[in-house]
Amino acid sequence: MKRSFLPDVYRGLAVGALAVGLTACSGAPSTQDAEAAVIAEYQRMLGARTGATANGFSLDHCEKSSSAEAPGYFCDVAGTVVVDVQGTSMSRSLKGRYRFVQADGQWQVFPR
Repeated sequence: MKRSFLPDVYRGLAVGALAVGLTACSGAPSTQDAEAAVIAEYQRMLGARTGATANGFSLDHCEKSSSAEAPGYFCDVAGTVVVDVQGTSMSRSLKGRYRFVQADGQWQVFPR
């Protein structure tokens, strides 16, 4: 009788983890991923020495784009981004529909 390298319990856990991992790779961004994309975009626009945080960030009503020219997901975003530029804090209200695209495992945000 030939024994498998992984006992049945571990094989089941491995298959379950793989299924969860594959599910996480598809679909709209999570709230955390979208928030990270927004913060990264503000830091990219304003420079590496800029700190940014999000307050009250929410993501709702994501819909897959039907346009080849604008791939990704359109989502409603609300909240506030607080940017620290050389010791001065500035707030920017986020309220609107933004496009999120995943490239190389990272989510990016674009204005609609």
